[in-house]
Amino acid sequence: MSYRDGPWYESCGPDIEEVRRDIMHASNVMKWLKKFPTENILTVSEVGDYEIIKAGGKTLCYGSFRGYATFVRKDILNDIVTTFKKRENAIKKINTSIIVLNWINDRLYRPPSKNNSVGLRYHLVKTTFEKHQTNK
Repeated sequence: MSYRDGPWYESCGPDIEEVRRDIMHASNVMKWLKKFPTENILTVSEVGDYEIIKAGGKTLCYGSFRGYATFVRKDILNDIVTTFKKRENAIKKINTSIIVLNWINDRLYRPPSKNNSVGLRYHLVKTTFEKHQTNK
């Protein structure tokens, strides 16, 4: 019995385009697009392509259709979801960081001094404040 004598799903396998199409239309990946609108389609494609290539190894071989559907597909989807969870946690940490908030406020509203340049919104805030002070 040769390699080609078995059923078609055991004797041939998907190429990288078939794997990419299958992974990108999986419900796990599409859920992230709906859940996080900040993650655009290019980011999802980039992460998906990275995980697909990583799973295929040097030869970009994913085994037979049966082996791919049973073992490889689940691992690729889990790796993609793990990557997005890590990104979500990183964004949450940045958004709630006091250090980042203080730095942003300093960059925007810093008054001029000898050592530091003026903040990006300082002049606008100053003129608005002065305008409201003269109206009283």
